[in-house]
Amino acid sequence: STLSTASSESERTAMDLAAEQLRAWPGLSKEKQLELVKNEESTVFSQAIHYASLMVYLLVPLDTSKNKLLRSTPAADWESGSNSILTNRQETFFR
Repeated sequence: STLSTASSESERTAMDLAAEQLRAWPGLSKEKQLELVKNEESTVFSQAIHYASLMVYLLVPLDTSKNKLLRSTPAADWESGSNSILTNRQETFFR
């Protein structure tokens, strides 16, 4: 019996927990209800700020030095460099 209770406790989902809290809500004191509401709002607000911070990190470049922004050609663009070398050699060979 204890084993089945332990396994059912570990298999509880978020919906199970929410349903349990909703059932207990009317029996809670007004102070406890206000405390739970404040905690929930604080959690949601913190998650929103965290999400907004992640979006900013994705949109703002990490290196904003003027040298990097003003550089006209990429320093380590190996693919385009090798393509131009191959193209130039082919043009020379087929002339």
